[in-house]
Amino acid sequence: MSFNTALSGLSASSSNLDVISNNIANASTIGYKTSRAEFGDVYAASVLGTGSNAIGSGVNLNDVRQLFNQGNLQNTGNSLDVAISGGGFFTMSNGGALTYTRAGQFGLDKNGYIINSQNAQLQGYQVDASGNIIGNALSPLQVSTANQSPARTTSVAGNFNLDATAKVLVIQGNSYQTLGSKIANANNGTTNGYPAESVAINNTNTGGSSTVAFTAGESALAMAQQLQLQSGVSATAKTMAQVTGFNNGSSTVTLNGVPVTGSTPAAFAAAINNLTNTTLNGITASVSGNTVTVSSNSGQDLSFGINNSGQAADTLTVQGLVSATQTAGSPVTLTGTAGGNATVGGVVSLNLQQGYTLTNGGGSIFATSPVGSPYISNTFDPNNPATYNSVTGTTVYDSLGNAHQMNTYFVKDSTPNTWTVYVQIDGQNVGDPNTALPAPQNTQPTMYSHNIVFNNDGSLNTTATGSILISNWTPLNASGQPNGAVAGQTVANGGVVPVPNPPTSSNFSVSLTGSTQYGSPFSVNTLTQNGYTTGQLSGLTIGNTGQLQANYTNGQSKTLGIVALANFPDQQGLKSVGQSSWEQTFASGQPTYGVPGSSSLGLLTSGALEESTVNLSNELVNLITAQSNYQANAKSIQTESTVLQAVINIGGAP
Repeated sequence: MSFNTALSGLSASSSNLDVISNNIANASTIGYKTSRAEFGDVYAASVLGTGSNAIGSGVNLNDVRQLFNQGNLQNTGNSLDVAISGGGFFTMSNGGALTYTRAGQFGLDKNGYIINSQNAQLQGYQVDASGNIIGNALSPLQVSTANQSPARTTSVAGNFNLDATAKVLVIQGNSYQTLGSKIANANNGTTNGYPAESVAINNTNTGGSSTVAFTAGESALAMAQQLQLQSGVSATAKTMAQVTGFNNGSSTVTLNGVPVTGSTPAAFAAAINNLTNTTLNGITASVSGNTVTVSSNSGQDLSFGINNSGQAADTLTVQGLVSATQTAGSPVTLTGTAGGNATVGGVVSLNLQQGYTLTNGGGSIFATSPVGSPYISNTFDPNNPATYNSVTGTTVYDSLGNAHQMNTYFVKDSTPNTWTVYVQIDGQNVGDPNTALPAPQNTQPTMYSHNIVFNNDGSLNTTATGSILISNWTPLNASGQPNGAVAGQTVANGGVVPVPNPPTSSNFSVSLTGSTQYGSPFSVNTLTQNGYTTGQLSGLTIGNTGQLQANYTNGQSKTLGIVALANFPDQQGLKSVGQSSWEQTFASGQPTYGVPGSSSLGLLTSGALEESTVNLSNELVNLITAQSNYQANAKSIQTESTVLQAVINIGGAP
């Protein structure tokens, strides 16, 4: 009878039910791999083998095989939950005993090691400061909760567009004055005695020239007004006269036809000042001893008069002044006996912008061959926005991690395609000292400036622009005193580009690579620097190729290590030890390690877990099938028992 055959079927069905039940029980176990029971039929055989009509002897359970298929990924949002997409296992060490798992539910222990729920430590590769792997040995991955040390700024990189249509704000050129032979003379009569004369304003940029003609007796005020109308010219006028020997008893003294009372120099000056806002508009007087200085800042003529009173003791002497300390020409003395007038004309000062010159053919007002003095106006002043075209700012850091504001100013030069960049930090100058200055100025920082040159297509001329180095910055605190951070190293003392690494001073370089000069508004395309302040650990992330990165509150990140994955020649040879973990066996072969994404190893997904590969629908169907198999084998035993009973009954019949 075939009781043994049916019994082997019952045993196999029972084992199959166990496997299916275990799958169903682990339907929610992270990293679990579905198992299946694998069976083989059994034949009785002799030394000479089985016959052609041999009947099987039942079934054996050959293996319970786990299927290492890819499970679905479940997002968790926890950065230390990690799933593998593709081949490979996490390597865990518990006291040196290695296990391998697909369950990436990790956390941190009190020492910062990454562990699973069994306190086994996740293994990976150690890295250097640049995130490069050091050697091939595996070691536990550990997270340091210490603050990140600050890093001083050693380089600033900016990409700007400077507006090619911007105006040149600084004005350069030559200054002239009307210092001809007739200027500021005291002239008998009511006119200044200036003859008719003309002057030519020449534009050397275009080759053009314009003539300005002055009529006889024209005031300096009127001359300046005419010159002011010319392109490239700015003009002002001033008239000064000196009155000495002033004595007035009963005579009437006038200034520009207005009676001025007063019998002494002081009283005469006071009377003029009392009328400066009315009938003697803009005319002022000052007194020093017996000398009265009368000025008109607008450049109108100053005409002094005294009536013919017959008083010989009433006198005043008038003399023209070119400046407060320089007289011009011979004086004219007026008395009450003769009466009369003495008139002083003013001096015209004019500035001609670069590219303009002045010539004239007279010489009575302007010198025959006037020589201009160079002048610069509207020069750069960081406190005056009218003196720079554009400005931008960024934060830089000293060796202590303190933040400082660096402002960069751009000023268009009169030379085509050339700009000047100025730099201040916290409002202080950071240029190297000018040793040509007298002490103590020869040791103090100067305004840092550097020329920027562009090609005629708007691109940066890197050769002509050269390297930009900030080499004289001493970090200050809020009180304006050195804050204890490392100071700068001037060029004279060895400051160079590139800045040494590791740095030994507060020096940093500025790169303008990619900057342009196009006919569009000023723009900051990029502006970065490599320094940062102290940072506290704010989070962890694991990249898809295994980089374990610490994120800090200062916006920086640091690679602490790289997660290693293991793979085996025969995964089916691994020994399951529970907790979704396996151990190496002789059958599995030796593990090979590598970074995620290399060779046959999969990629990592942080913030996700790999779900169990159990398909409940399939398992429920398998459960019904296994139940039917069990019932059928039990029926075989029942049938065999009935047949056996019939045989027994036959043998025992009377």
